[in-house]
Amino acid sequence: GDGRTPVAEQDTFASMTADEVIGRFHLAADPIYGRAGSQAIVGRIDELDRSPSLSGLLRVLQAA
Repeated sequence: GDGRTPVAEQDTFASMTADEVIGRFHLAADPIYGRAGSQAIVGRIDELDRSPSLSGLLRVLQAA
């Protein structure tokens, strides 16, 4: 070879749209939590700025 190491291109979260981040989350989380569980987690994360505590997010993480 020419001594170069191939590097996979990967977007950083800062350069990704919200939909791209959510899509990547689903790729990792759906096999673990199921699609419905992952969607519930995303929903609770989306509400964090309006929630007085993390209890809603913790509930869906524990239920999954």
